Amino acid sequence: MSFRIASAFALSAFCFALAANSADAEGVAWQRDLKKAAAESERTGKPILLQVTAEWCGYCKKMLRETFPDEQLAKKINECFIPVVLDADENEEIVDAIGITAFPSTVIISPDLDVIGQVRGFHTPRSLERKIAPFCKVQPQTEVASAEPATKPAEDSARKNSFAELPADFAPRLPTLSIPAASVQPLIPEPAFGGLCLVSMLNERTRVEGQNAHSTVFQQQRLQFASQEHLDEFLAAPMKYWPLLDGRCPVAAARGETTPQGDPATVAVFRGQLIFFKDLTHRADFTKSPRAYFQEAVVPATR
Repeated sequence: MSFRIASAFALSAFCFALAANSADAEGVAWQRDLKKAAAESERTGKPILLQVTAEWCGYCKKMLRETFPDEQLAKKINECFIPVVLDADENEEIVDAIGITAFPSTVIISPDLDVIGQVRGFHTPRSLERKIAPFCKVQPQTEVASAEPATKPAEDSARKNSFAELPADFAPRLPTLSIPAASVQPLIPEPAFGGLCLVSMLNERTRVEGQNAHSTVFQQQRLQFASQEHLDEFLAAPMKYWPLLDGRCPVAAARGETTPQGDPATVAVFRGQLIFFKDLTHRADFTKSPRAYFQEAVVPATR
């Protein structure tokens, strides 16, 4: 049995206006009004293809810039779906309720407002085309919500014009066995590591504030970079720039301190890896025996 997302996620929270700088992807006939898209979905039998993006997400912009303009993919989407774009930061509650944990995400919603598919992360045109292919044909109700009892004829008739006057608590429904509530992670509005550019720290040995326009999500952390070139370098080899112990202080961790999180202001580079320390005293202690602390941090699982 499918279930309705909490009524707190009202229609006003889901019928959105995209930020002015969220550019449309050429070729795809994106819609911005979900209520209209829902009505068209019911009328045509086409599912909604909901593209969830964010202004700070580098891969989201890359997908809008490189994937959706593909002529073959755009034609397939326009033929098979009602395409809508959703800005995650403007719709945090509904994004969390759907269970989106990666950006970008492509969500397929049936004409009956059931979430029937979700494609996570960046995809090339051909890759995304393969992922959405199973949803290209209109799904019968028994396939969309197979665990739900068959709708009675009287109920079918009553639902025919349901999109003409949507209730205030309208929201897509999650299918049974979709994503456990425990796995739903909140959006990360603030950048990690003080918003500093990891690539600048390692390559240039400077602490440079990253830009919102050059952002991505990695290890469930939002990261900002000084430029698009810095972002591209990170995406090509993310673990090269990822700090030791996910940014925790190796000295504090070795001592079992309760707050081992490192401060980017104390950053040092050892053996080609960024290391953050709890404070300058911890960094000074590290310099007295760097190999021991480094070894303690990189091979704890082998014991």
